[in-house]
Amino acid sequence: MKTPWHLWLVGILGALWSAGGCFDYVMTATQNEAYFENLPEDIQEFYWSLPGWYMALFALAVWGGLLGCILLLLRMKLAAPVFLISLVATILSFIWTLFIAEGGPEMGGGQWAFTIAILVVSIFLVGYSYRMKKAGVLR
Repeated sequence: MKTPWHLWLVGILGALWSAGGCFDYVMTATQNEAYFENLPEDIQEFYWSLPGWYMALFALAVWGGLLGCILLLLRMKLAAPVFLISLVATILSFIWTLFIAEGGPEMGGGQWAFTIAILVVSIFLVGYSYRMKKAGVLR
């Protein structure tokens, strides 16, 4: 089956979107001071003291999203379950950060909107990849 034009669009835009999350992960994991310098000190300490299991979820979420996009562009059906794992990791990390962890950042309207956008994009990528798999576009 010929690759539909929209697969290229979704794959490339998704990879660029995911790369932003991967950059955020690397800056957080390396505790990059320049990246966090505009945040209050207590919020910086919160991010720098994230537990290892949380960082593993964060890594699964963002690197899984990027890997899923690469697999999508390669037309591999493995993209669908990789996106699903990424989505589950994203949801679990958001639940902990937003509702369980103490000392986390206060969420303003823009931060909630961005969090919701991350979820919407993640859900879209899961659904899209499963549709492409079912249509026989992904091998």
